[in-house]
Amino acid sequence: MEKIEIKSLFTDWHEVSKQHAKDYVKFLLSNITTKKNKELIQYIESQKLRGITIKELFKEV
Repeated sequence: MEKIEIKSLFTDWHEVSKQHAKDYVKFLLSNITTKKNKELIQYIESQKLRGITIKELFKEV
């Protein structure tokens, strides 16, 4: 499994569990109101999330 990293407002990139990344992405999706749908997903994947895509993160097994 590739490592998953997030970058929050006050921290640099740091490794987190898949569940922590999922919770963080949920938080971002519900609290960032200046961007819409596809633009927001692209922003999160390019600036806040590394090692996994949002689609992969929420994919059900």
